[in-house]
Amino acid sequence: MRTTTFVPMGMPIMAGMLMTAPTLPNIIFWQIANQTYSSAFNYTHRNASSSTTLPETLQSYAMAVGSVLMLTLGLRRAMKPIMRGKEKTAFGKFLNSSVNFGAVATTAALNVYVMRKNELKTGIEVKNALGESMGMSKVAA
Repeated sequence: MRTTTFVPMGMPIMAGMLMTAPTLPNIIFWQIANQTYSSAFNYTHRNASSSTTLPETLQSYAMAVGSVLMLTLGLRRAMKPIMRGKEKTAFGKFLNSSVNFGAVATTAALNVYVMRKNELKTGIEVKNALGESMGMSKVAA
């Protein structure tokens, strides 16, 4: 889950999302795969002074996956009348990609928040150049 793995891990997921047929099983599989990777990446890159329990982590993961599925499937349902008869056209393919992109972009931001919300609530430990703790620091709201 190092930053250097972001492209090699993310590219197959993005390719799968864009290149597979937009069937319900494909949509669900690739959205879950994307949110699982994003959740693991965000969890791994949290601040070491931020304590998170397993139930909190699992709840955050469930929120990330649930939100992407609700948003993606909800947007697809809302777009159905517009898409009717245009699925094979360039416009239909553009709309399909737009729905997927919109859902992924929106839930990526949500994923960062839900996986790292403890850092926003409690702050992170700040140390000086000697490694001595200078206390907790919070982001100014």
